Amino acid sequence: MRMGENGKLVQEQAPDVTMEPAEPEEPEEPVIPYANEPPEFPEMSPADVQELTEEMQDKQNALKEQAMEALEDNKAELALTYYTNAIKIGCASALMYSRRAQILQTLDRPRAAANDCTLALAMNPDSGKAYKIRARSHLQLEMWEKAHDDFQTGLRIDYDDATNEEAKVLIPKIKEIQAAAVAKRKQQEFFGTGKDLLQKEKAYKEGLAKAADEAAKRKEAADKQLSEEEAKKQREREKEERIKQQDAEWRKSMEEELSGFEAAKSDSRPQWMRDEEKNDSRPQWMRDEEKQAKAAAAQDVAEECD
Repeated sequence: MRMGENGKLVQEQAPDVTMEPAEPEEPEEPVIPYANEPPEFPEMSPADVQELTEEMQDKQNALKEQAMEALEDNKAELALTYYTNAIKIGCASALMYSRRAQILQTLDRPRAAANDCTLALAMNPDSGKAYKIRARSHLQLEMWEKAHDDFQTGLRIDYDDATNEEAKVLIPKIKEIQAAAVAKRKQQEFFGTGKDLLQKEKAYKEGLAKAADEAAKRKEAADKQLSEEEAKKQREREKEERIKQQDAEWRKSMEEELSGFEAAKSDSRPQWMRDEEKNDSRPQWMRDEEKQAKAAAAQDVAEECD
């Protein structure tokens, strides 16, 4: 892009040269458009001047005329000086800032030109001229989207074919930017969805682990309860066995006592004889022989008595 003699941007045609494909090079640092432009903007209209005297008005008009004459003589720097001096008098209009912006654009000072246009639009938001000039400044600064927006706004306010043709230069670039924005959004949505899936998968696995842990705890509690119940049943069985054993021992003891009582009841001998027999430590066969001998002797005695 270069500034033409009529103050409008002209797209230079690149020569049609067929070149061999070059080896990929390392990315270079981005080039800042118009990096050599002076950082200072031209002086503005003083805020404390609310109204111009007739003398101040005449002086301002004279300076504006001198600026126009300098422009006709292709003396842009001199024209800028005259216009700046006219603005410094005070009460500068939106049109004055727009005209100085045109001069700044001719001097390849797009940042200062855009600043003057912004001041002009603050005073007159319907200035199509200010929008168009600022659009060209943004275009010089490769601020494609801002340039496109300013061109479209300026054309809606004050349409002209020449500016419309200038704006068409931006269409491929805007489409490229929009496509890149769509691709970026899709990429963000994709990776955002992937991130969501990872988070959901993590939460799902954590939920499974938690459920497994709770199931293990429930099983452990059930096993413990079952063990306690089994132990309780075992204790009850052992208790029943002890009761049965004690009952059997009691019944046996009672039967022995009853048997001894019946035997004692049928034995007419004195107690001392029964105790003596009970405490006799001799073998059973000796006691049996003695009983038989005593029984025989008693039989003989009975026979003799008869």
